[in-house]
Amino acid sequence: VASQPSFAPAPNLGSVPPNPSFPGGVASVPIFAFVLPLRRTLDDEDQGAGLTVGYEVLPWLAFEFGWRRLGNFRDALNSVSSFSVGVEEYAATARVRWPITERLAAVARIGATRARFDVDGSLEFTTRIATITQPLRSPNDRAGYLIGAGTEWRFTKRFAAEVMYTRHDARVIEIDAVSAGVIFRI
Repeated sequence: VASQPSFAPAPNLGSVPPNPSFPGGVASVPIFAFVLPLRRTLDDEDQGAGLTVGYEVLPWLAFEFGWRRLGNFRDALNSVSSFSVGVEEYAATARVRWPITERLAAVARIGATRARFDVDGSLEFTTRIATITQPLRSPNDRAGYLIGAGTEWRFTKRFAAEVMYTRHDARVIEIDAVSAGVIFRI
């Protein structure tokens, strides 16, 4: 589930105060204001993928660097306006492992991220004079963090499977993800 996208659909020609009757933020646009409902849930269009490499400095501590394609998200704001957001993330994380049994362990991950958002879509405004369609196309980079918890099951000394719940927070969008992965130790 993703929430809290933030866009400026037109050149900023002056700020418009927020409208207290709608949750979210205001996008500054010429002549009129449009309130983007930031608390709306976005629907996932597809699945994500990623690759992480790391170094296990102790049996319970590893440092990792990774890339993740967190997926594409689409929102139809009111059937006349829609946008799609593609999210990629680069992360430097620390991973801690607490053995429960010889094969099962609890794991936690925390780290710093750099997320890239590719926005595509349009907003449609109806004024007293005309209907205006404003395209949204904006790549955007943001620093943030991730934090996650899960379990690891070791099949052999080199191979394990991992299931994680992770909160990816890039300040303008939050993504809660459940992932499953294979771990190979060299």
